[in-house]
Amino acid sequence: MALNLLTFSISFFLFFVVKPFLIVEPRTMEFSEHSFTRTLRNLRGIKMGQRMRGMIELKSYLNKFGYLNNYSNDNHFDQNVEVALKEYQVFHHLHVTGHMDAETLRKMSLPRCGVPDVVTPHDNLKGLTVLANYTFFRGSPRWEESKR
Repeated sequence: MALNLLTFSISFFLFFVVKPFLIVEPRTMEFSEHSFTRTLRNLRGIKMGQRMRGMIELKSYLNKFGYLNNYSNDNHFDQNVEVALKEYQVFHHLHVTGHMDAETLRKMSLPRCGVPDVVTPHDNLKGLTVLANYTFFRGSPRWEESKR
């Protein structure tokens, strides 16, 4: 009798408590295009000298990843943007055109971390700056003579 009660309890537990977690319903995920990707798509084919809405976002992207240092906050595709796009295309092994082609657009649309590709020194620094990544102990303790 005790065995039947134990078996019934385990069966009840498995059927009503664990089974609902084992049922998996298929779901389809809807692809939602990021607004930056839509902006880039609108810039496809733009070349130096043209103005188009969304250039500010492109300049900000190129600045964030180290390709464009000083940029004007307008929708003008200037020489600095062209040079930055060429550097981006070289770095990512794309066909170097200097304008927003399909290949460049596709690469920029991919998700990525926020680490810059190009690290440029600040203009106000004359040379390499090294910061100490250590601290001293209080009282400046020294090794014993026998352990030096």
